[in-house]
Amino acid sequence: MKIAVDARCAADQGRTGTHTYVLNLLAHMVRLREEPGTGRLEFLYYTSEPPCADVVDLCKNIATFVTLPFPWRRNRLWVDLRLLPCVLRERPSILFLPNHVAPLLPTPFPVVTTIFDLAFLRFPEHFPRRARSTLKRNTAHAVHRADRVITISEATMRDLLKTYGLPAQKVVVTYPGVDHNIFKPCVEPSALQAVRERYGLPEAFFLYVGALQPRKNLRRLLQAYAMARSRGLEWSLVVAGPRTWLYEDIVAALKVTPGVRYLDYVPFADLPVLYNLAGAFVYVPLYEGFGLPVLEAMACGTPVITSNVSSLPEVAGDAAALVDPYDTEAIAWVLQQLAGDEELRRTMREKGLARAKSFSWERCARETLSVFEEIIRGVRH
Repeated sequence: MKIAVDARCAADQGRTGTHTYVLNLLAHMVRLREEPGTGRLEFLYYTSEPPCADVVDLCKNIATFVTLPFPWRRNRLWVDLRLLPCVLRERPSILFLPNHVAPLLPTPFPVVTTIFDLAFLRFPEHFPRRARSTLKRNTAHAVHRADRVITISEATMRDLLKTYGLPAQKVVVTYPGVDHNIFKPCVEPSALQAVRERYGLPEAFFLYVGALQPRKNLRRLLQAYAMARSRGLEWSLVVAGPRTWLYEDIVAALKVTPGVRYLDYVPFADLPVLYNLAGAFVYVPLYEGFGLPVLEAMACGTPVITSNVSSLPEVAGDAAALVDPYDTEAIAWVLQQLAGDEELRRTMREKGLARAKSFSWERCARETLSVFEEIIRGVRH
């Protein structure tokens, strides 16, 4: 089976959720290549810019990277003007585009796309106009053009079926994973101390990791934290994440809320230690396709507070404190409860570690390859 992949995310320097998904899926699919029963697998990964060194290292001597330059690397025209002509010459068994796109033209091979979420439809006001318009147009085309649609949670699958009227057998859920060799409890005092000093972190703090954008609901989190602090909460709140879009009001609120420390973008290598240093992780978005930070925090043994909406209950199970993301009073109460109850934190830590073990990138890769194999066997919709 020859698999061609739109791997443009492999050129990204930052680790967004999409980048993490694509990077780990690419790496773990190629690792299954030599296993008995998988058949002969050949991978062709196409990018519009040279891939990052860490991606190349993960796939070294196993996958072929082909760079197809284009003036606007994120533009979907790259798929039809650069990717498709090259792929047509290679005649792959399947074309995989893990990014809400599909070719406009018909192809002699099946096409699979990944749709991460429909936040741009559920919360259009939380997106810049151009990004919203592009996602709306590309996603509507991709879900109907593709032979199969992969998504990352049951919640997003329900949204897809309801919004686009797709047959249920066309949409497949493959849960993302977490790298348990990276995100794990840290017992090295020197590593913990080095990161604490690097960022000037307090002894006790809640941690948020994620982009600064309206859907992440940071304004309400800050209001809830201020309420809890006015009632005696002593823990700080540390916010780590890049400014993406419509973030001006969020940054202004970060600056004026006492007890808050904003770190901006934190390098990927520091994230596991940051999770380990936190007394608890708090992540209460209005909507998520999956919610990788929740899984990463649990894998590090950090108690988690998260939203009771969209995909997040699927990810957290009974291992996190679930709250209504619109209810600042409820969020404030949980912050106070968790900060003041060491036994509760211990119990949540144990539950989180157990929960995280049920998610792996190897499983995600196996299930994705199974989707490809099923289509190639002739089960097309």
